[in-house]
Amino acid sequence: MTLCGKNTGPEKVSPSYYRRNPAFKTSMSLVNDSINRLKKSDRQRFISLHPIVDGVVPVKDALIPDCKTVTLFSFGHLTTIFLALTIGAWKEASVAKQ
Repeated sequence: MTLCGKNTGPEKVSPSYYRRNPAFKTSMSLVNDSINRLKKSDRQRFISLHPIVDGVVPVKDALIPDCKTVTLFSFGHLTTIFLALTIGAWKEASVAKQ
């Protein structure tokens, strides 16, 4: 399960993010190959939780091909993460159990 996670599109990340966090750059450089090595059945087990609109991680970059998606009724990156981990935690827990 990912929550507003940057799961695809490493070439779209601002160089300033990579300069501030070299480990993130390393991780993102491996993401496409890692996803491509997963079987479709494995990708279908992923759940991507994302807002309606996210200005930090575009929704399409949060989606792994073939994954389940849950759109949270929220706008913005940090707002969505906060709401999901507090008020909406029960929903995420029920989705994870499925």
